[in-house]
Amino acid sequence: RANLTRANLSQANLTDANLSKAVLRGAQLERANLTGAILLNADLTDADLSGANTADAAMTGATLCNTVMPDGRVNNSSCVAGNKPAVNAESEKGGSAAQEVTVPGKHGAKSKSR
Repeated sequence: RANLTRANLSQANLTDANLSKAVLRGAQLERANLTGAILLNADLTDADLSGANTADAAMTGATLCNTVMPDGRVNNSSCVAGNKPAVNAESEKGGSAAQEVTVPGKHGAKSKSR
């Protein structure tokens, strides 16, 4: 399990990288190439993926809390008590129902989180 907490991986080429169970809390992944990357059960709390290429990336079970997604939206679908971001993000509107995160590709295209 890699600990990449607060790592600056902006513009990194992580094509097909196996980052399963990696701790990427607060990591900077802006414009990174994550094509085909495996991020199963990775912790992406407070990570910034704005502009990243996540085509064919597998993110099933990934923790997404205050995570900036490639399209710039903040995803709080995996926030739990004690791990709530200070600012309410647009993705929190609509209550606490489970949200589905879809990443196109072959490695488990959908991830359902609470």
